Amino acid sequence: THQFTFDFVHGPKSTQQEVYLHSAKPAVMSTLEGYNATIIAYGPTGTGKTYTMEGDLQEGGGLSPDTTGGEGRGIIPRAIHDIFAYIANDTSFSRK
Repeated sequence: THQFTFDFVHGPKSTQQEVYLHSAKPAVMSTLEGYNATIIAYGPTGTGKTYTMEGDLQEGGGLSPDTTGGEGRGIIPRAIHDIFAYIANDTSFSRK
């Protein structure tokens, strides 16, 4: 018998934002501080891995650049947004 422990389990009514803020954003931000991080979506077919990572195209999600504010955005577009926002606000180096 194997015993597994989890830091957190999201319920079926969790929003994309809740999943990102609680599970992915800390990993994304730590990479900007020089740490390695990996986010893995694992499970059987049809369990929502692609939806969680990319988002819902019908709700302003997916990877399209014109959907930066959509609630349906998944982990990847939210991470890309946070990375570029961090770069834009970083004053620790000069840009030429």
